[in-house]
Amino acid sequence: MYSKKPKHTGLKYALLLISLIIALASGVFFWPIVSAKYNLYSSKPKTEKIQVDNVGKPKTHLLKATYKDVVYATVAKDNGEMKDLKMNIFKPFIDNGPTPVLIYIHGGGWSEGDYNNGYIDPVLKEGDVINITNTDSSKNANFKAFSKVIDKGITFVSVGYRLSNEAIFPAQIFDVKGAVRYLKANAAKYGIDPTRIAVVGDEAGGQLALLLGMTAGNPKFEGDVGGNSEFDSGTIAVVDFYGPTDLLTMAIDGNSRYVSRKESIEKHDTPTAPEAKLLGYTNPEQGVGILRGLRNKKKVKEPDYEKVKLAEMASPLQQVRSSNPPIFIVHGVKNNNVPIRQSLKLADALLRADVENIYITNSEGDSGYQGDFLSEMAVKWVAEKLNNRK
Repeated sequence: MYSKKPKHTGLKYALLLISLIIALASGVFFWPIVSAKYNLYSSKPKTEKIQVDNVGKPKTHLLKATYKDVVYATVAKDNGEMKDLKMNIFKPFIDNGPTPVLIYIHGGGWSEGDYNNGYIDPVLKEGDVINITNTDSSKNANFKAFSKVIDKGITFVSVGYRLSNEAIFPAQIFDVKGAVRYLKANAAKYGIDPTRIAVVGDEAGGQLALLLGMTAGNPKFEGDVGGNSEFDSGTIAVVDFYGPTDLLTMAIDGNSRYVSRKESIEKHDTPTAPEAKLLGYTNPEQGVGILRGLRNKKKVKEPDYEKVKLAEMASPLQQVRSSNPPIFIVHGVKNNNVPIRQSLKLADALLRADVENIYITNSEGDSGYQGDFLSEMAVKWVAEKLNNRK
């Protein structure tokens, strides 16, 4: 269900009337977008309207970590070596008491990237201003875009986690859960409100952001990274930019208009695929395609079926519950790394579970940065969730 910019007034009102009829019949409400480039799908709350035609222009502001390279836990890699998990904390310019928090989880196919996201703490002189307005598709463009929440009185935190060449899943979700608990345990130290924490991630970071938000209170996903077990890892909202939602179907979910089936299988089903590395299923003749076959044939007694269960555990689609927090989803139609069908299936499942969500497709978007317009919308949405929570 979507809406496009009408070319004629009569058509405009006809579309609005049809939209209203469908909304009343289905309980799903959406609003016209100002450009045919974007399609908006929205559910709950019915009284809320996203003003997509009035997104403010990106501000120029200073980006400098208030607390840099904070070690929130020390963990073991699968080879026994130890690693410090770190985060950078950026406090807002206007700090009126304990602030809400937006945690950013980086992407990189679970195998590359870090909490710095190419960011280098600037050496500043009095009067210096850093411009972080996004006009490019660089790898850290999403990081720059989401950091703009500091303009809205929100603390921005970028966290690191063990990569797939260091430890296989569920190490990654255990790590980011540990980061949330650390922030809650040290709320007074960093001047933050532990009851107002949201999470955002792109690509692999989107998958982890979804799992983080959707599994609050589930001991299977908590782990003990960093301790602080007396604190929960719950968040009040999630922003997901094109995160994988079903690890077993990435290859078959590819859009044939933009990627061939052969290319999709090579990208996702082989032992060298990011999903295989995340699951530790990388020996010759292995790969996610084998696991999908085991699940389809229900070969539950096969030894490798344990990897099927692990893949399902790593798939946010399996964690949809009516108790999930509100979720904002953005996905580019031409994305060949994470098929858009992954987000479509998630949005559909959230709708059926009566979970508040907004799902926006970008008809011109591929993998990577989705443009200032959608980033500003996401920042506006999550800021409203954090700042309006009392």
